[in-house]
Amino acid sequence: MMRKKGKVKADAGSKRGVLQTQITTKTKPPKRVKAKEPAQPSASEDEEFADDEPTVDFSHRSDADAADNELNSEASEASGDDDFELEDKPEGEIRNDLASMSFEELHALKEKIGLKMYKEAVFGVDRKKSKQNFKRDNKNRPREQSAKHQVPVYREVFQVKKKVHQDPRFSSRAGDFDERVFRETYSFVQDIKAKEREELAEMIRNEKDPSRRKTLRGLLQKMQNQEASERIKSKKVELEKQYHKFLVGHKGTDKPLYLNKTEKRKIELAERFKELKKAGKLEKYLEKKRKKNVRKERKLLPALG
Repeated sequence: MMRKKGKVKADAGSKRGVLQTQITTKTKPPKRVKAKEPAQPSASEDEEFADDEPTVDFSHRSDADAADNELNSEASEASGDDDFELEDKPEGEIRNDLASMSFEELHALKEKIGLKMYKEAVFGVDRKKSKQNFKRDNKNRPREQSAKHQVPVYREVFQVKKKVHQDPRFSSRAGDFDERVFRETYSFVQDIKAKEREELAEMIRNEKDPSRRKTLRGLLQKMQNQEASERIKSKKVELEKQYHKFLVGHKGTDKPLYLNKTEKRKIELAERFKELKKAGKLEKYLEKKRKKNVRKERKLLPALG
């Protein structure tokens, strides 16, 4: 019979089905001394000592004792091997035999054969599993997580496609933005704002609560500033139209006049000063501009002491 390391030999003839292990000691067994064969006695001597020889009956020996003697005889034939040999048996049968043993017997078995071989006998040989591929068949399915790794605290249980918020005003499908067309299309908004400004001024005159009146005045000032900026933009657009007409009128000349941004800025300021002078607000505007420039210069000065 083939013998294999790592298997447990069970005695089928024992009454309790207790697992028997064959263990060879590290020390070599004592050498057998072959005794000299005595001379064959004669027939007369056999008859003389026949009556005095005691008779031994081996019929009372149990199957378990016979199995123990068999194990001892096999152990004496081993040639000093340090490892133990276990009979080749199916793992299921070995586990059934181990299940019938008590905790004391299991502990004794573990002490004899060692923890490593005991785990192999009880739990089987640990074979390396093939690496699993957790790739999803469909990207919209939830990701499969391995049970070997700790799941992070913050994770997306269901992967939802990120919503991209788009403003239709800036979408490429709506075409390029043309400020002139936009102002002409939504020119009625300016009329609505003017009506709201008049209503707000009426509310301020009738309001008696100081805190409420202060809030309404802030809103009115905000609307007035927006209207002022809109007037400046309108003036700039008007100057662009005039400049475009000027270029078209001098298209056939040898030296057409082209203005850069700085020159355009100077023309815009000149036109603005003309409007302020007509309204009598030029001095106030220049004073405010001077104070603003002084504050800028003070910030650039190094700190003293």
